[in-house]
Amino acid sequence: MAWLPLAQAQATDSALDKAIAAYRGGRHDEAVPIIRDWAGTGDAEALFWLGQAYLRGQGVPFDYALAHDYFSRSARLGNDKAQNNLGLLYRDGLGVKEDKVTAHAWFSISAASSREHPLLAAMTNRDRLELDMRPDQIAEASRRVVKLSRAIRYPRPQSVSGPAVHSPTPVSSAQRAGQAGDFFVQVGLFARRGNVEAAQRLAGRHHLPLLVEEIDVSGRTFQRLRSGPYHTREEARAAMATVDEIFRVESSLVEPADSGSRTLRSE
Repeated sequence: MAWLPLAQAQATDSALDKAIAAYRGGRHDEAVPIIRDWAGTGDAEALFWLGQAYLRGQGVPFDYALAHDYFSRSARLGNDKAQNNLGLLYRDGLGVKEDKVTAHAWFSISAASSREHPLLAAMTNRDRLELDMRPDQIAEASRRVVKLSRAIRYPRPQSVSGPAVHSPTPVSSAQRAGQAGDFFVQVGLFARRGNVEAAQRLAGRHHLPLLVEEIDVSGRTFQRLRSGPYHTREEARAAMATVDEIFRVESSLVEPADSGSRTLRSE
C-alpha cells in the first residue's frame, strides 16, 4: 500500500475520524458510505467499523458473513478490536462454524496486540471462554495463536481515535461506602491476575477509582473490576464514557440495589 503525503494522510484521518464519530453518534446512514470508501483503501480502522456495521445491522443489512470478512481483513492489519470481534464470531458461530479454539486464539491475539492499552474486553472474553474449554483445547489455542500471528502485519500505528476522555469527579469510597446512593461502572471479569494488574495501572494513570472484588463463577474464582462508587447516576454515566474510552470496552451501569457482590453464572 502506497504511503500518502503527510498533509493528505492527515486529511484522510480527519475525514475518517468524523465518519466514525457520526457512526458512534447513531448517524449510520450518513457514516457508512464514507467508512466503506476508506475501507476500500485497505484502512484497518475503516474495515473494522464496516464489519461492525454489518454485525449490528446499522446502516446496512445484518450480514455475519460480511462482518467476518471485514473483521478478518482488519485483524490481519493488526486492529485489536477486529481481532476481538473475530473471536466473538467464532465463539458464537456467527457467519462461521462455532470454534472455541479459534475464538480463544483471536481473543489472546487481541489482548496482546496493544501493549500500552490492552483490550480488556478480549481478556474478559478469553477468561470466560476457558470455563467451557478442556485443557487440551486451551493448549491447542496457544499453538493456533502462533499460526494466526504469522499472517498479521502492522503497517503503521493506528491514527483513528475515539472521543475525548472526560475525567469524572468520583466520590471516594470512604465518603460513600455503604450508602444507598452508590453507583458503579462494571468494567470486566478476569481470571488472570496479570490482567487485573494491567487494568489497575491503566486506571491509575487516569485517576479512575477501581474496585477489585473476588467472586465465584460456576465454581471458579474471578476478579470483578468496577469503577466507583459514584453518588449520582449522572456521575456514573460520565465515568462510563471514560471507562469505555481508556479500557475500550462497553461498560455497564450498576444501580445501587445491584451493587452488592453475588455469584454470577456463566452464559
